[in-house]
Amino acid sequence: MSEKRKILIAEDDEFVLSLLEQIEDYDLTMVKNGEDCLAALGKGAYDAVILDVLMPKTSGLAVLRKLKCEYPNTAVVVVTGYGDILRTQIVEIGVDAFIEKPFTIPDIVRAVETALKLRGDPPPS
Repeated sequence: MSEKRKILIAEDDEFVLSLLEQIEDYDLTMVKNGEDCLAALGKGAYDAVILDVLMPKTSGLAVLRKLKCEYPNTAVVVVTGYGDILRTQIVEIGVDAFIEKPFTIPDIVRAVETALKLRGDPPPS
C-alpha cells in the first residue's frame, strides 16, 4: 500500500473548509489564512496545495508567488469566488489548476489529480 499524498488546504471560509475536509484518500492539513499556510509549508513537504485567493493575514496571491519561487515542485490548485476579477493575475503567476466557487468534491479531486499529473506525480489508482 502506498503512502497517501499530502495536501495542504488554505481556506478561510468555514463552510468551504468543512466541504474540503470530506476529500478522501489524501493526507490533509488545514489552515485558515495565508500566514499559517506559509508556516506549514516551511515545516513539511506537500504534494499539492489547495489555495483560496482572498484570505486574511497574507493573501493567496502572495502565497502563490512564494509557492512558485520556493516550492516549484508542489502542485497548486487555486480556488476562488472571484475568478472573473483575479483570473489574469492567477494565470500570470502560474497554477496547475483553477476552480471557481462553488465547486463539488469530485471537481476538486479531479483538479488535484490533474495538477499532480502535470507535475509528473500521478495519484495512485
